[in-house]
Amino acid sequence: MGHSIKETQKRVLFLIQVGISIVLFYIIFHKINFNQIRNVTSDFNIWYFLLALVFKFSSVLLSSAMLGVVLEMLNNFIPFWRLSQIYFSSFFYNSIGIGTIGGDLYRWYKLNKINGSKETSSLIIIVEKIIIFAVLLSFVFVGFTVVMLQGSYVMLLLLIPLPFVFLYAITKLVQIVMRYISKVKAFRNFYPFDVLSAEIVKIPLIPPILLSRAILFSSLFYMFNIATFALIVYSVDKTV
Repeated sequence: MGHSIKETQKRVLFLIQVGISIVLFYIIFHKINFNQIRNVTSDFNIWYFLLALVFKFSSVLLSSAMLGVVLEMLNNFIPFWRLSQIYFSSFFYNSIGIGTIGGDLYRWYKLNKINGSKETSSLIIIVEKIIIFAVLLSFVFVGFTVVMLQGSYVMLLLLIPLPFVFLYAITKLVQIVMRYISKVKAFRNFYPFDVLSAEIVKIPLIPPILLSRAILFSSLFYMFNIATFALIVYSVDKTV
């Protein structure tokens, strides 16, 4: 009985996805001037575009690998193929949610279904986000160093520890925020923020080799996305 209900839920979810996709395509086809698109793509380079697709596909696999490392940090295990399924599906919800919130909620929901713990699922998503923000801030700092301060590329080697520094700082900030939230009775009754705060403080104590792997996969994810965007631009306009 339970199995048939789950199968029905999957079918309903699939139909909802198809329905939303049809609506989005309908809006696109009625709002876009295809004559302009034809002019832009008249000299379209298909090889650049195909390479961009490969890079984008690879970036999703890198995200899955990064999430796998986060699970390893928290003594959880989900097969890589399953993580990849979750991440590819979450891309759909990224497109219809507010920013990446749709994808995050979907991953939280699927993780919760697998491990049966909303606290563990929340901790996984929070740790993933902390690492991502640490890497993003490092990219910003590196870009500022190269472009604004005219730093040399050799100097960039000195910035390798930056993600670890930002990781520690963001972890402390999140812990402080959750500590204050947990003091509010309404929030405390709604969710065990104090439990999450106690777990988050352990992040800097995770073995450096695990943190390094997560930071590497996250960095490669953004590099591949930047390359994807550049290749798409080059495929339609080589003057940029």
